[in-house]
Parts: sequence; structure tokens; C-alpha cells
Amino acid sequence: MMDSVVLVLAAVLMAVGIPMALVPMVPVLSYMFVIALVFGFYDGFVALSAGNVLALAGFVLASIVVDNLAGVLGAKYGGAHTKSLFWGIGGAILGTFMFPLFGSLVGLFLGVLAAELYYMKTNAQALRSASGALIGAAVGVAFNLCLGIAFLATFLVFALS
Repeated sequence: MMDSVVLVLAAVLMAVGIPMALVPMVPVLSYMFVIALVFGFYDGFVALSAGNVLALAGFVLASIVVDNLAGVLGAKYGGAHTKSLFWGIGGAILGTFMFPLFGSLVGLFLGVLAAELYYMKTNAQALRSASGALIGAAVGVAFNLCLGIAFLATFLVFALS
């Protein structure tokens, strides 16, 4: 009985975190992984084997890669100068601290835009590169949302089998 309550609690805590995947650069899957580990320790790793934990860690690794590369790849696809990518990363980090919810998107966009204008691109080229960064980041957010849902579903399959 107590194990069922703990499993439901773990699932609810994970489900509450999934909407936070809509906020770029928030480590939602890391949060979910910690909950899975706490459940595993509580359960004595009976329901979650070492292989299960490694599989769940794969979701976290994929999420980290997506968070760090999606916007940069979008900017590059949009024609951004290589140095502009670093400006975009810096802008995303700064934006995250200034405006926690969506500051990373705004910072990424403005960082790439400013860098492209600095490197003497036309306004249209600079806007296309910055828009590419924004689209890439949005695709990354959508992918992380799917990863969060898949993580929860996989955890439940592992824990219930």
C-alpha cells in the first residue's frame, strides 16, 4: 500500500514538472530524474533496476544536449556568423538571469541579432539569423516537452512492471 502511495506521489511530482519544460534552459528532466532516484532509494531499487536508471539518465542527457544546441543550430541554419553563436549563448544566459521565464529566448535572439549587425550584415540577414536561433530554441523546447512526457511514461512502465 505504501509503495503505491509513493509511486503515485513520484508520478505527480514528475507530472507537475512537465509544463516547466516550456521554459527554455530549465532542467526539468534533471528534476524528474532526481525524483526517480529518490523513488528508487525508497524502493531499494526493486522496481527500478540499474539498467532502468541508465535508460532514464539517457533522457536527461538528451535533454541537456537539446537545451544547449537547439538555438545555436537554429542560428547557424539561419546563416549566423560563427562568432554570433557565442553572443547568442551569452545573451541566453544573461536573459535567463534577467527575465527567468522567457529571458533565454529573448537574450538568444537579441544576442545573435546584435552580433550579426556588428559583423556588418544587412538588417534582413541579421533578422533571419536571429529568427533562426529563436525557431531552433522553440523546436528544442517542444522536443524537451516530448522528452518529459516520455520520461514519465517510461518511469511508470519501469516502476509498474
